[in-house]
Amino acid sequence: MKTAYLNWPAEADTAFEEGNFSAALKAYQQALPAADSKAARYKTQLRITACQYMLGQYLQAAKTMYGYE
Repeated sequence: MKTAYLNWPAEADTAFEEGNFSAALKAYQQALPAADSKAARYKTQLRITACQYMLGQYLQAAKTMYGYE
């Protein structure tokens, strides 16, 4: 069974791996509404949190992490 996080846009993972966290953040945020399960939503939110942290957005990263649904 495929989950939404396996269908992330390739550019999101590529940007993340290359350290382009701003581009990755935008792509993951766009992918979040398509998350088709709780696990997929958590995985996407985790990537969003990681991007925010790497961008120095520590307070926003904490809010994202504690706001997991």
